[in-house]
Formats: sequence, structure tokens, C-alpha cells
Amino acid sequence: MAIYTAIAIQLASTMSVEAVGNSLERQCVFVASDIERFVAQRTFTTRLLSQADLLEVDNVEAIHRYLVEVNEADPVFSDLYVLDLEGTSITSSRIKDDAYENAVREIASGNFDLINKCASAKQGDVFFSELVSLPAGNGLLLATPITDDSNEIVIRVLIAEIQIEQVQEIVAIFSDEVLGNKFVYIVNKSGNVVTTGDQSGVPLLPFSDFVANPTLLDRLSGSGGIGTLFYDDSHGDKVVAGFADIAKFGGWASLDWSIIAVAPVDVILAPTRRMRNWLLAVGVVVTLVALGIALFLSQSVTRSMSELGIAAEKMQRGIYDTQLPISGIHEIRQIALAFNSMASAIASRKRKLAEANAHLSDLYENAPDMLYSVDAKSACITSCNQAFADTFNCTKDELLGRSVFELYHPNSRDMAQRTFSTFLETGAVHNAELQLNLPNGSVMDVLLNVSAIRDQQGNVSQSRSSLRDISRLKQLERSLVASEQRLRTILETEPECVKLTNQAVELLEINAAGLAMIEAETTGEVIGKSMLPLLDSDYRADFIELTERVFGGESVMLELEFTTLKGNRRWVETHASPLRDTDGAVTAMLSVTRDITDRKNAAIEVQMQRDRAQQYLDVAGVVIGVLDTEGEIISINRKGCELLGYTEAELVGKNWFDTCLPDDGVSELLAVFSQIMRGDISEIEYYENLIQTKDGEHRLCAFNNTILREGGDEITGVLFSALDITERKHAEESLLRANASMDKAQSQARLGSWEMNVLTQQVSWSAELYRIFNQDPQLGPMDVRDFTELVHPDDRPLFTQTYSEVLGTGKPTTLHFRRHPQLGPACNLYCRIEQLAYGPDGSPLTLSGTTQDITELKQAEDAVRESERRIRLILDNLVAMVGLFDLDGRLVEVNQLPLDMAGLTREDVLDLHMADSYWYNYSADEQATIRDYLRRAAEGEVVECEVHPRLSDGTLLVVFARFGPIYDSDGNIVQVVGSAYDITDRKRAETMLRSSEERLRMAMTAAEMGFWDWNLSSNLVIWSEGSERLWGMEPNSFTGTLAEIQSCIHPDELPRLGVDTQIARDNRQTCIHDFRVIWPDGSTHWIESLGRFEYDDAGQPTRMLGVFRDVSDQKAAQIALKESFDRLQRILDGVFIFVGLLDVNGVLVEANRAPLEAAGIEKSDVIGCVTADTYWVSHSVETQREFCEGVARAAAGETVRQDITLRVADGELIVADWMLSPLFDASGRVVEIVSCAVDVTDRIRAKLELRSCSEITSGFHAGRT
Repeated sequence: MAIYTAIAIQLASTMSVEAVGNSLERQCVFVASDIERFVAQRTFTTRLLSQADLLEVDNVEAIHRYLVEVNEADPVFSDLYVLDLEGTSITSSRIKDDAYENAVREIASGNFDLINKCASAKQGDVFFSELVSLPAGNGLLLATPITDDSNEIVIRVLIAEIQIEQVQEIVAIFSDEVLGNKFVYIVNKSGNVVTTGDQSGVPLLPFSDFVANPTLLDRLSGSGGIGTLFYDDSHGDKVVAGFADIAKFGGWASLDWSIIAVAPVDVILAPTRRMRNWLLAVGVVVTLVALGIALFLSQSVTRSMSELGIAAEKMQRGIYDTQLPISGIHEIRQIALAFNSMASAIASRKRKLAEANAHLSDLYENAPDMLYSVDAKSACITSCNQAFADTFNCTKDELLGRSVFELYHPNSRDMAQRTFSTFLETGAVHNAELQLNLPNGSVMDVLLNVSAIRDQQGNVSQSRSSLRDISRLKQLERSLVASEQRLRTILETEPECVKLTNQAVELLEINAAGLAMIEAETTGEVIGKSMLPLLDSDYRADFIELTERVFGGESVMLELEFTTLKGNRRWVETHASPLRDTDGAVTAMLSVTRDITDRKNAAIEVQMQRDRAQQYLDVAGVVIGVLDTEGEIISINRKGCELLGYTEAELVGKNWFDTCLPDDGVSELLAVFSQIMRGDISEIEYYENLIQTKDGEHRLCAFNNTILREGGDEITGVLFSALDITERKHAEESLLRANASMDKAQSQARLGSWEMNVLTQQVSWSAELYRIFNQDPQLGPMDVRDFTELVHPDDRPLFTQTYSEVLGTGKPTTLHFRRHPQLGPACNLYCRIEQLAYGPDGSPLTLSGTTQDITELKQAEDAVRESERRIRLILDNLVAMVGLFDLDGRLVEVNQLPLDMAGLTREDVLDLHMADSYWYNYSADEQATIRDYLRRAAEGEVVECEVHPRLSDGTLLVVFARFGPIYDSDGNIVQVVGSAYDITDRKRAETMLRSSEERLRMAMTAAEMGFWDWNLSSNLVIWSEGSERLWGMEPNSFTGTLAEIQSCIHPDELPRLGVDTQIARDNRQTCIHDFRVIWPDGSTHWIESLGRFEYDDAGQPTRMLGVFRDVSDQKAAQIALKESFDRLQRILDGVFIFVGLLDVNGVLVEANRAPLEAAGIEKSDVIGCVTADTYWVSHSVETQREFCEGVARAAAGETVRQDITLRVADGELIVADWMLSPLFDASGRVVEIVSCAVDVTDRIRAKLELRSCSEITSGFHAGRT
């Protein structure tokens, strides 16, 4: 019996050691799974962070804020860094200081291989470092590339720190379950300790057991990644160890760690050994005395050991819920307790693993993206989710086994096959754009991402593939590109000057017509420079005022004179309007400017004629004056002053009747004057009466009176002429000469101006133009078609053609046409058309011109001759190619530019078909294209296209050409005109367009309501005009001192502003503040300020520029919104209803107090967590499934209501009437979900009791029956 007992004890010892070894092995697998999931989450988060567009911009402050916000919202990383490809820090989530700089240098110098890997990697690749020493302790570095807008070129590197303490927390859970004084170790492929609970195991130093057993590391590597080992540790103790290779288990080859859990054999066998020794001792002492007792004990021990062996054997077969009865002697009970504890822990781990697998399966099946797997050898589909099957309107079984290439549109299959080949080579595909061929014949644009599933040998066996529908996105992209191209084309072809300036009057953008107007060769000469030096000094203040008014939201027009870069003086008319961003803030000033030099010169000539007429009046021998309706003298000529003996200053403003008439005749003349003011002048148009000079002399004068009217009706005064009758003849002659001069001046002023909005086709006229066309000025602006109707029918084709040519060529031109005969006598008109304003893409926005009555034939002929000379000169100096063709396509005339570019003369090309000329005879295809364009133009079509003429050195240009018909007076096509301009450079620059527009957008964002300039050397501040009102000051009252500004700022704000400004100064950052100011009336207002420092060559700051605006309304709105939110929160907290706000993924965003108090938890325990994993719902897998299904239905737009079981305090379960209601944004998309639940446990319990009573009553009545 003793021998049998010893054998049983030995067998139990062996099985116990093996069971513990197997348990350690499985626990290592579980821990490896947890670490793999931990690393996968961090890898996914790092990859997602690196794809943020904000990391690609040059705004370091914005990147810093983004990294800080990310780390504060979800602190999965210790720190985040952004480095350039040289390893130099750009910014991070930390504040820059000496410790930060040292940390970056150590990271960059010790891990430059990570930066090199990222530099040659693709977007989405993530690389791991070895365990390194970080500022906050040991940890890992995750590195991933940051690419530009093309997602191809790596421009930066994102580095993320993971503290090894986070991994140690996972290991710590397992370490508590290891027997004895041994621990769990994580070691790398070099055998160094990564982390452990063993105080003697120093991280980054070799594992002591590997030092004592040099072959142990090779045994681990050659064991297939999972197993159990028996060996002597570094202390000479025999141990059993379970291990798992994370790289082979999780597929993270770059994280080559192994987990080793060590347990001493002595501790495992101690109970059985103590039992054996005790039995032997008892057997020696009392063998003969207690044979019966020994027999009983041996049977008890044998039975316990047999049960232990059976239980260990079940655990080997995977039955982990096995439990041993707690009975027998103390040692047996200790073994049973240890075994039961170990079996319970393993069973708990298995259940958690099953729950996690079920959760992942539910996520996979209900994911909105199309998920599927493809066999790497056959390219056939092996599994897919429901979204994938629904897309193809079939079941999943119908898709399984089909080649994945059958599902792609024929146009995408080659690309799909190349993508599949790339996947087999690299193991991953990121953001591949393909097209699916749907059963209904439509095409779906999708975004493909693929990762690899590898076998134990590391070979790709299957794919993890996801497809996302991007059809709507692609449609929007195509529409945006087309819209942007149309707008750019319009602005580029606009013949008027169109420009954008900021509030500092610095030029941001200008079109080609604008460059020609200021006589600049390239945009580099003027972009970024102030426009003020070009303006005449008399108009600079007016232009600054115009800028401030526009940035205040007004649209303003101004006429001014400026000097071109080549020294020529020009008059221009500028129409300026505010350009706003999507928030309505004014970001820049859009100006459309037209050259009005000719019109100004004509106006000056008219004024000169008027001045000469006034001189004639002054030298006239007749008194001429103007009286208002009260009889006050408005003006009087020199003759009147001389006759009366007064100076003009003594008379103007005085009453005529009190000053210039004798007393005895005033009453009669007042009656006459009253009659005139009533409009009755027929009998008193000519009147004679006495006047009285300053000396009291009376002279008889003959008065001729004319009523002055405004707008043709209202009487505003009287114009009179008075003649001293004693000198009548001389006076009449002077008056005739004066009238003749006035007629001549009015005749010379028969000049009208007009302006047309190209987009609305509305034309505005000057008053003179209404008179020329005999139209009523009250009609206001008219349509271009109405304007054309006023032209002689025979001249309308020429009028329309000339208008089209100006739009096409962008150059001024002149036109002779006749007024419609129904408008009055025959009238010949001379019209000059020119463009002033262009849009950002070069398209014309406004046209303007002048129209003059040139009825006399000789003047008309001279004007035509001069116009032809100017056109010839303009064409030869154009930076565009212009040609005239007959209807067969032969070149009739051409300007000088295309000849010089090809080294040709006119004789080389005239009378040749354009397609046969040197420019296009290099290619049969190009010749056929040119012939087709000219044929279509000769048939009446206006053709716009791109062609490729050859230069003298054989190179080809890309030019934008326009061919259109020319009509004669009978409406017949007689010739074809063609124009073209070089767009080669523009084509090269198109790839830079997006970044250029982004810089422009950032520059415009800086334009706010007030501008300031702080000179650091003089400590003086300059404000833009009108800025005082933002600070409650009187206009122009600001003295320019920094002390005055500080006196207006709230005292509590000054320390913070000083610190922030110093930080921005030292780090060369943009400084953004929100602060309170106190107005002189005592009221408090909020100011938002944005500024930056400028530095000299030595790196010292010299000045600070910035803008500010009043944000009091926004601040008030924020306070009101917070008060409203707090009031709503108090209301919700006061009702006993479970109310929560979820996002569309089921993450809890907000909750009221009732559910928190009912469960005895804090809000911080659940906010930001998936609601299905919170305390209320996680008590049951079925409840979690119901909850997730309800969230998915609500996220799809459905209102869900059902009963659900929730867990409250002390594990109690209640039944709640649960409702999910979706919240939609303006576009109809579900953005959040409102969850409401009411406890109906008592109500359901009452229903059940009522039903039970009813059943008892029914049974009672049935029994009596």
C-alpha cells in the first residue's frame, strides 16, 4: 500500500507540474493576445493620426494644438512628435524646453533607422523601435510617414511614445496568478528583458535565465512560437515555464517579443512532497500499530490523487471548468484549492476570449463598410460580411468561392489585378481607388484597403479586405474640379484688371490685364507689395479709406490717378467689394479696375470749355446772375459786380431785393418775382426796372429771366441777365458772344459713359448717354439686349461682334455705329470699349466704355482712321497671337508676336492655310484639328480650344485659342478671326494650384476688422483707421502708445497676455489672444487679436503686426449657450429617467444623473466608452447584442423602442422601457442618438402577478365545475 501511495503521489506530482506548465502556456497565449490587441489599437491610432491634413501644413502652432488636443482627448500615447526627414523636431504635444530638446535629439540620433524607413515607406506603414529609454521611462516608439496631398511623397514623420508601463499593466494581471516567487517576463529577440515584475530583472539587460542557459533562447525560437520548457534557472532551481512568441502569434513581425511565465517545481510539488514525507514517517513509526488506519489513508489519498489526475487530464483536453472536491487531509485540500483556483482563472480567460470573439464577429458582420477575405492563391472570396452581400444584391453563399476580379468593372480589373499582386508582395494595400460593377448595371467608386493574414511560415495566406463606397465623394470631386476650371477660365480671359488685396493694401493676386495696366512683366514684381507707392499722393488717403470701408462690409467706387511701373500716368475707376469666407468674415478686397484716362481727358477738356465759358460771361457786358427761390444771390458775373459797385463776395448770399433795388420799387418787383416762382413767366420773361448801385446810383436795366428747374419740374431759382439800356448795343453783342461760347462748350461735351456687368448683362449709363439716345433716365440700368435694340439694325452685327472680340481678346477697342432711326434724326456715334475687372481665373467681370456723338462725317472719318492705327499698334504689341482668315482658312493678317516666336515674316505665312504653316505642319493630327476648327468658325461657330504651335527652336507651346466668325453689315460671314495666348506656364503651375490657394486662404484669414503695427524700438503702435471704435474711443483719439492700450485692457488679463506674447516672441509663433477691454463708459467688451513678430537679419524682433476684432457677441452667445446647456442638464438631472446622448457608433457622449446614481458609478467611468461595454449593459452578451442592434438601427435613421434588461447597484437587474431616437443634421444625416430608458420592472412584475392570479382564479372555477 505504501508503494502504491508513493507511486500515486509521484504520478500526481508529474501531472500537477504538467498541468501547471500547460496552464502557463495558455496564459502566455492569452497575454500575447492582449498585447497583440494593445499594439494593434496603437498602430491603428498612429496610422489614423498621420493622415490628418493638418499635419501637412506649415502652421506649427496649429499642429501643436492638434497634437495636444488629441493626447488630452485620448491619452493612449505618452508624447507625440512631428519630425522632418533630417530628424529635426517641428513640434510635439509637449511644451518646448531644454528637456524637450534633449529628448528629441536622443530619439532622433538613436532611432534614425525609423526615420529612414518612413522616408521610403507608403502612407499607413507603421514601424516599431526596440525598447528604448524615454524621458518618462522605458518605452517603445511608433513611427509612420506623413505624406503630402498626393499621398505619395513623404514630407514628415510622426513619432508616438508608448510607456512600457502600459504593457506591464497587462502582464501584472497574469503575474499575480503565477505560483511561488517566480514572475512573468517579456524578452526581446536578443534575450534582453522588456518588462517584468521581478525586481532583479532590469529592463534592457539580458534575462538572467538565458545567461545561465545559453541554449534556452534557441530552444524558444525553435519550438514553433508556443510551448512549455523545463530547465534550471539562474538560481539553480528547477522550474517549469510557459511561453508564447508575440510576433508569430499576432502577426507583428516588427514586435519580436516573447512572453515567459516561470513557476518553481518545488512550490508545485511542495504539497505532494510534504504528504509523501509525512506518510513515510508515520509508516515507519506506526506501521504495525495503524495498519488499518494506513490502509484507510492510502485509499483516501489514492482516491484524491486519482481525482486530481482525472481533472488534470480533462484540462489537457480543454475542459477548464473542472473542479476538485475540497476534502481530505490538509495537503490534499491545499492541492485541490490551488488546482481549482488555477482552473477557474483559465475558464474565466476562455470566457472573456469567447466574448471578445463574439463582439468582433458582431462588429465584422454589422460594419457599414464592405469587409471580406480572399484566398491568396486562387483570388476567390472565402468570407464576407452582410454589407458586401447587400451591395451585390445576393446572399453571402452566392459570393463565396467566386473570383474577386469578377466583381470589378472592366475598366478597373487590370488595376485590381495589379493591386492584388502588390498585396501578395508587400502584404498590404492602402487607399486604392477602384470601381465595382453592380448587378443593376451601375458603377460604384470604392476605396480598397487590404492587410495580410499569414501562416506559421510567415507566408500570405488570406487577405483582410475592406471596401468603402466613395461614389458621392468622387462625384463631388469631379464637380468641384469642373467648377474651379470654369471660374479660372473666366477670370483668366477677363480683359479688365481684377485683383485681390489685403487690409495692408498689399497685392495678393492680379490677372494678366491688371499686369498690363500697371505695365508689369510678371506677377513677381508686384505680388506681396503695397499698391500705395503707385498711387498719386493726393489719392493715397482716399484709397486707404476705401480699403477700410470695404473691410467694414461696404462696396465702394473710387476714381484716382496712378503712375505705372514704366512711368506712365493713368486715370482709373475702381469698384471694390469685400470677399468673405464661409463664416461671413471679410478676408480680402476684390477690385475691378478700368482705365478711364480718355474719359478723364475728355472731362478735363469739357471743364476747360466751361471755364472759358465762365470767362466769357465774366467779360460780357451784360449782368448775369442766379437767384434762389428766396431771392438770395447764388452767383453773379463780373459785369454785375462792376455795375453795382460790389465785389462778388459782398453780393453772394445777400437778398437781391434788399441790396440791389431801390426801396420805392421793391414791392412791385417782389410781386413779379413771386409770379416767376409760380412758373408764370410768359408775360414777364423780359422786364425792365431800376437797380441801385452801392453808391446809391439808380440805373435802368432790361432783364431777361429764365426759370431754373431740377428734374424738369421743381423750380429752384431764376437765371437773369440784365443790360444797362444806355449801352444796350454793346451789351447785346457781348451777350451773343457769351451764348455762342456756351453753345460751343455744350456741343463739345456730348460724351456719355457706360458700364456693363458681364455676369448679369446689366448696363449702367451716364446722364449724357440717356440724352444722346433720347431715353428717360428714370428707366435705370438696362439689359445688353435692350442696349443693342437702340443701335441701327444694320449696325447691330458689328456692335455684337466688337463686344464679343473685347471679351475674347481682353483688349480695348473702338466702334462706329448709328443710333436707331426711330429715336430721332440720324446720329453717328463713336464708342470706345475697354475691360477693367477680371475674376481670379482671368474671366471678365465688368466692361466699360464711352459713347460720343460724332455726327459730322469728317470727324467720324478721322476717328475711324485713328482707331485703325491704334488697333494695329495694339495687335503688334499684344502678348497674344491674333490672326485674320478667309473662309477657306488662309491667313489674311497676323500680328507680330507669333511671327517673332517662330522666326517668320508675314510673307512666309500670308495666303497659306493655317494648317500648312510652319506652326502646325509638323503633325498630320494637329493639321486636321486646325482645319476642323477653322471650318467650324467659318460656319458661324465660336470655337475655344487648346492648340500646340511650333516655335523657331522646334519646341511646342500650349496655347488657348478662340476662333470666331466676322459678319458684314448684311449679316453674312466674311472672315474668321482667331486669337490665342500662351498657357504653357499655367499648365506647369496647375500642380501647385492647391497649395497656392491654401496660402492665399490663410493670408485672407488674417484680414479682420482692425489692423495694428507695434514698432518695438520706439514702442509706438499704429492702428488702422476706424480701430478706435473697437476700444470705445473717439475717432482719431488714439495716441499710439503701448501704455494707453494697456490701460484699456482688463487688469486680470495683462499677466496672461504678457506671458503668451513672450512665448510667441521667443518661439516665433503666431500669437492669438481673447481678452477683455474696458471702454470709457465702463462697459466690458471682448477682443480677439492675432499677431506675429518680424525679425531682422540678426534674429532680433523689430516689430509686431496683427489684426483684432470685437468678439463680444460671440462670447455672449457662448455664455448664453453654456447657461442654456447647464439649465437643460439640471432639468435632466432632476428627472428619474435614464437619458443619454450617443454618437452613431454607440459611444456615450453625455448622461444625466439618474442612471449614474442608480448604478453607483461616476460619469468619468462611462463617458467616452462604448455603451454596450458599460456597467449597465455588459452583464449579458444577449443584452449587449440587443443594444448594438438598436444603435445600428437608430444610426440608420429609425426610432427604436423595446424592453431591455439593465444592471444597477449591487448587481440588481431591472427591466427598462428603452427608446433610441436619431438626431439629424441639416443635410439629413444622423449625427447623434438620444437614448431614454424608464424603469418598468414593477409594472411588469405587477402584470405577471395579475396573470398568475387570473390563472389561479380560472383553475379554481374549473375545479368547482
